[in-house]
Amino acid sequence: MGLSLLEELVPPPATPTAAVGDFAAVEAALGTALPGDYKELVRRYGYGSFCDFLHLWSPFFGACTMMELARGVLDADTQLARVAPNAVPFARYPDPDGVLPWARSDNGDVAYWVTGGKPEGWPVVLWNPRGGQRYDLVECGAAAFLAAWIGGETAFTLLPKPAFRSFDPWCARVHETVELDAATGPFAARLEALRAAFDPVEMRGAFGSDDDHARQVHLVASQGSVRLTYDTVYGHNVRLAAPLEMLDAAHARLEAAVVAMGSRVVRVVRS
Repeated sequence: MGLSLLEELVPPPATPTAAVGDFAAVEAALGTALPGDYKELVRRYGYGSFCDFLHLWSPFFGACTMMELARGVLDADTQLARVAPNAVPFARYPDPDGVLPWARSDNGDVAYWVTGGKPEGWPVVLWNPRGGQRYDLVECGAAAFLAAWIGGETAFTLLPKPAFRSFDPWCARVHETVELDAATGPFAARLEALRAAFDPVEMRGAFGSDDDHARQVHLVASQGSVRLTYDTVYGHNVRLAAPLEMLDAAHARLEAAVVAMGSRVVRVVRS
């Protein structure tokens, strides 16, 4: 039920990243079976991010596998518990009923299973070390947890309600900040020029003042592969992130957009 609802809310990608591998070997290495809905999540979605915020780990993603990421989180939790025994409200896997992480947010919120008993019955707990004893315990599996969060039917203490629904498979991107000269004309017109150059695009959030002096808009194009942020909060720039093989095409579109915006490129900084 959870997986089918999740697919209705956020369809899986056509080409998921790190979705295929030997789960039997993974489970042998962990010393436990894993919930079936998680294994199906990985097969259908792979390694990537829901709503540009919560990152689903895959056991098959190079050096950053679910096992390695989980080990790093559990080691940090254990060190915190040694310094402040009351700061960590759970035992850590492989201790009895210990938690085992499988996803993490941009804010450092970690989604764990509470192990113990059959994996199909493991509930999900969401916790952030900065939150002390505050956490969300959800009596469902990973897929149903994701569907409840993305669908907005459940209010969580730690996770904000998503502003949009999406899943983007991980891909390697080149990150550049394209600094522009002083802005001219209304912000809305400049933004529309950028949108038109990369059409079709999808809005992925915005914030700023009501005037044109401090605004920031996030866009995605090329089915999520190309990411853009038009920013007048920190200077006047467009931040571009694109796979290397798509970078030349993205540059050409951005150059056309800058001309249409009535601006010019001052410099490009690659990070």
